[in-house]
Amino acid sequence: MRGKLSPSYVWLLFLLMVGTMSAQQIEISGTVKDSKNEPLLGVFILVKGTQRGATTDFDGHYSLKANVGDVLKFSFLGMKTVEKKLTASTKELNITMQEDVQQLEGTVVVGYGGKKVASRTVASVATVKGKDIAEIPGSNVVDALQGRVAGMVVTTSTGAPGATSSVLIHGLSSFTSAFEKAGAQAQANDPLYIVDGVPVSSSVMTALNPADFESVSVLKDAASTSIYGARAANGVILITTKRGKRNERTHITINHQLGFSALTNANRKFFEGLMTSQEYMDFWIARDPAAVRSAAGITGTTEADNRAAVNKILSENPYNTRWDKIFFRDFVPITQTNVSISGGSNSTAYYLSFGYFNQEGTTYPADNYKRYTLSGSVDTQIKSWLKAGVSFSVGHNEREGSSEDTNYGLRTTVLPLYTPKNPDGTEKEYISNITRRPIMGFYHPNYYAKKHPSNSLSDDFLPTAYVMIEPIKNLIFKTQGGIQYSYGGSESKELPSFLNYKQPTPSPTTMSYNRTGTSRGLGKTFTNTLQYRFLLGTEHSFDALIGQESIENVETNLDVMTYQQPSDGLSMLVHGNSESADIGDGKEVQTFNSFFARLEYNYSR
Repeated sequence: MRGKLSPSYVWLLFLLMVGTMSAQQIEISGTVKDSKNEPLLGVFILVKGTQRGATTDFDGHYSLKANVGDVLKFSFLGMKTVEKKLTASTKELNITMQEDVQQLEGTVVVGYGGKKVASRTVASVATVKGKDIAEIPGSNVVDALQGRVAGMVVTTSTGAPGATSSVLIHGLSSFTSAFEKAGAQAQANDPLYIVDGVPVSSSVMTALNPADFESVSVLKDAASTSIYGARAANGVILITTKRGKRNERTHITINHQLGFSALTNANRKFFEGLMTSQEYMDFWIARDPAAVRSAAGITGTTEADNRAAVNKILSENPYNTRWDKIFFRDFVPITQTNVSISGGSNSTAYYLSFGYFNQEGTTYPADNYKRYTLSGSVDTQIKSWLKAGVSFSVGHNEREGSSEDTNYGLRTTVLPLYTPKNPDGTEKEYISNITRRPIMGFYHPNYYAKKHPSNSLSDDFLPTAYVMIEPIKNLIFKTQGGIQYSYGGSESKELPSFLNYKQPTPSPTTMSYNRTGTSRGLGKTFTNTLQYRFLLGTEHSFDALIGQESIENVETNLDVMTYQQPSDGLSMLVHGNSESADIGDGKEVQTFNSFFARLEYNYSR
């Protein structure tokens, strides 16, 4: 007689087998390289179907724990995604990723001489269309390039609205630059920025409206950047602005975007996992009971004294504050409005646009950023052999916030024992330390920002004009002139009413100050090119270009600081002590005079 297993036992056996398999956790490590056997930094390895993962370091190395049967998903910007299933024998998993090369459609900009048909002869060029840029509601067009250009790293040193991002295309340009400060490092490795054929500073990436960009091309290798010489050592970012089209009816476009910024669920879960007041005191008394007794003012050394010290501190500080809710704001609005008019007749094309962008910071106190932009262009075919055009871009930026770093990163992990409120419900100006040492406390960020106001503004004006002459077919002479005028102003203060709590007796500060700075920049570029395209037979095509370019950049700055202003209402530079004033100024002049040539040959059968 044969026995039969009931269905319930079968399911129980099946669940036990699944549980045993899932419990087989293994540790995986390895390296990720590209097709040239170079290690890849920042490759994201995700356990498919979960939120667990890891990233590669400078050597392309990674390690993580996973279960047998899991699938690891390797993803990197510009590379084809790789998936690998883990087995019980998998200990080391090395991956080689291939570039995700997609055929470019239409034309791309590669430098002097206009546009080229996208093909293999273009070399390493990545182009982002204007419609893709417009989909991202941000103040910085560089952020729109993130994730769209293989190998390009975009970083921002601060999360403040309107902050300028740094771009790394070829990696660090020198060994010493790796050890420089973030600002100097970004400047040393910045690519060359060009707007409509005119070299400009990186500030245009935030000063101008991304909605006015027709395309952004990133030139990466020597074949595409050589025409620019040593200036292109860190790569080239070419920006082509929108222009009207001939024989097109007038188009009026109005676009309004409203978005919100908030902390991610992952960040919120991190703060939810921090210790409560009771948990922290249990940890502290186990780690350093003498320090706890000292903070509570208890001199005994017994276990009862330890517990009494804990209870005293908790009774004097009956709080369990979530400091992330004090320092961070949720659902902070971002608004953007763009209005454009474009069209053209048989011989003339025009484009005009206005843009407004407003973004508030996600921290308390908020850093607010506003930008107003205006741009336009007119192109006219005067004769069949003569064409001319003018264009301009204007950007005005305003920022308001605090002149001092309130150190949000550390403040969000402040002990939950503290509270930002007084017993009467008003906001504290200073949060004292439970050890009763004044210097160990910290200022409430709202109070500190109120007593350290800061504001800045910047203006950028980029006019360009060109004339093209075609005396014979396919022989084009072009002369172009462009200017970038930039102005920046900033003011930061410490008001006389600011109380210095980091003293035994709080008192008004004696070092109130006003710091005002201005900067001006004027860049002038004049370019002349002669280009000739011709065929030999039906299979050989040539494109010859010679050119000359002159550039002059002049930058000046002035920084003045005075101290001991008498009152908040009298806090300008002139109200300070002129005898102790700090004054600094500077001037920098750069000139370039370049001659260049390029010859392209294409063979087709």
